[in-house]
Amino acid sequence: MNPTEQAAQSRRELGDFLRTRRAHLLPAKAGVAARRRRRVAGLRREEVAELADISVTWYTWLEQGRPVNVSTGTLERLASVFNLVGREREHLFLLAGHMAPPPVPESAQKIMNLVRQVLESMNPNPAYVLNQRWDILGWNRAAARVFGDFGAISEAERNIVWMTFQRDSFFSRLFVDWDRYAHCVLGNFRVDSTAHVNDPGWSSLKQALLRESPEFAEWWPNHEIAAPEAYRKELLHPVAGLLTFEPLHLDVQHPSQLKIVSYLPCLDTDTAARLQKLDTAAPVRKRTRPTPPEQLCSR
Repeated sequence: MNPTEQAAQSRRELGDFLRTRRAHLLPAKAGVAARRRRRVAGLRREEVAELADISVTWYTWLEQGRPVNVSTGTLERLASVFNLVGREREHLFLLAGHMAPPPVPESAQKIMNLVRQVLESMNPNPAYVLNQRWDILGWNRAAARVFGDFGAISEAERNIVWMTFQRDSFFSRLFVDWDRYAHCVLGNFRVDSTAHVNDPGWSSLKQALLRESPEFAEWWPNHEIAAPEAYRKELLHPVAGLLTFEPLHLDVQHPSQLKIVSYLPCLDTDTAARLQKLDTAAPVRKRTRPTPPEQLCSR
């Protein structure tokens, strides 16, 4: 068997392994609300995708054995969803062509599970959690309905600073006063980046922004510094209309200084009612089909 055939065989086995784990995981154990009619005993594909913070289409490709590149971060989340430990976790990584990294400490995993519970408890108010580099690690249902389907965005681009300065993105177009919001994001990002000047991940993100965003390239040399600014943010949503928020930032010191960002509706507006109505609608998704993972840019 040549290397190409071996890779195809591994992809098929990975798809089979994911399907069997999905079939054996009962919804109650995964924290999924029971429904009256289920044609399968285990989880549906869309339920796994939501729990793992990836798009349904992309997860389906994995189960189908398509030639897609899966990151270790995605594998780690899938292992968490399926409660894989020890040899099972190692087997998942090896089938995907990766060496299994050391398992996440139990205390750190427990904190992340609690953070996800906090996010879900904030519905129908949108909320997400960021790491120090402003990468989005998790979000609730309301965030997907307001800001778009984060799961349809590659992990490399699922970053608040990156999405802010991509002027044609759904996320960026939402902000009524984009200029003020973008200056605030850039100023705070510069403060946070000071402690990571030699970090390759931070450097690659900055270089990509300088290359791809004219506004970022123009403003970054000005060395603008911003303290967290509390002001009303207005979003013009294609379904819900004008939404007015007071963002609230909550620090989670362990692990790795996470930050929960919750958008609270201004009480003197009808934003709360609009969010309730939006909560019953289908999530807003990107207007274009998701890019196949093998074609995604890396930074």
